[in-house]
Parts: sequence; C-alpha cells; structure tokens
Amino acid sequence: MIRPSSLHGAVGIIRATFPAEELQAWAAQPEGSAGGQAHFELGMWIRNNWVHGSGSPLATQIEKFAGVIDADQISAAIVKALWRVLNGLPCSEIEELVKPSQSRITLEWD
Repeated sequence: MIRPSSLHGAVGIIRATFPAEELQAWAAQPEGSAGGQAHFELGMWIRNNWVHGSGSPLATQIEKFAGVIDADQISAAIVKALWRVLNGLPCSEIEELVKPSQSRITLEWD
C-alpha cells in the first residue's frame, strides 16, 4: 500500500484505487452530504490504511504541524480535498493543514 505524503498524492491514490463512476456519483452530492456519507466508507478506508498503525507521511505531517491528533479529522481533510478536486474547486484552505504555521484546526463541512 502506497502511503501519501501530500493531499494531492492522497487524492491521486484514491482516484486510482476506486472506480471513477463511484467517485463521480459521490462527488455529485452536496459537500456536507458527501462528507457525512464518506465517514464510514472512504473515511474508514483512509483511517485503516493511512492513519492507524504506522500511518502515512501525510497523516504524520498533519498531526505534527497542524496539531490534529484525531484520525477522523485527518480522514475528513483528505475526503474534503478529494470532493473539492472532483468538483473542480480549489482546496488551498485544506492544504493549510500541512503548513508548520498552523497550530490547531477544526474541520467543519459547509
């Protein structure tokens, strides 16, 4: 299993791993609905493969620099980035998670 080192890398791995038609159907939902649905499906996959255990460079970076220690917050950041990319929207505010200047974040769905 490849473990991502960036949000864009995580989005790329997910897009290469999951069927495009399923991702597009999911992305067609409003952001809040999509985030809630993904928590127990895609979010769980992210937590099991990239956060729990040895984790991924991305999860470690988010924990260290953004102060996020909750696996749900890490998977929510990745899911939100994926939804935005699939909908052609910028995800620069999510990328702020991995910058050292961040002390703590709270992710909320729009």
